[in-house]
Amino acid sequence: MIGFGFAAHGYAKLSKGPDGFAAILQTLGIPAPGVMAWLTALSELFGGLALMAGALVSIVSVPLAIIMLVAMFTIHLPYGFSSIKLMGLTDSRSVDGSKARGSRSSTSAVAASTG
Repeated sequence: MIGFGFAAHGYAKLSKGPDGFAAILQTLGIPAPGVMAWLTALSELFGGLALMAGALVSIVSVPLAIIMLVAMFTIHLPYGFSSIKLMGLTDSRSVDGSKARGSRSSTSAVAASTG
């Protein structure tokens, strides 16, 4: 079940293009956001597949745990747990898919995903 969740989130990041996720990471102040977007998406996808297969569980658990800790402290605690469909960030709140659909803010504080 957990492996499927990781794989689904990794696939979603890759299918929408890592550039949108990289913009969110840049807004959060994560170093090398483009590289980290790719590493996160690939780690989630292949780590999730490995967990589902029961292969390399102790090895893939380390990067996946790091990804979850970063998500918890940079997104979920400050912005809430409703940021599951995160499309972008402002200084004070997350922008989810339902609020961002149809229009995107032109302010530089919003890092809306592409796709």
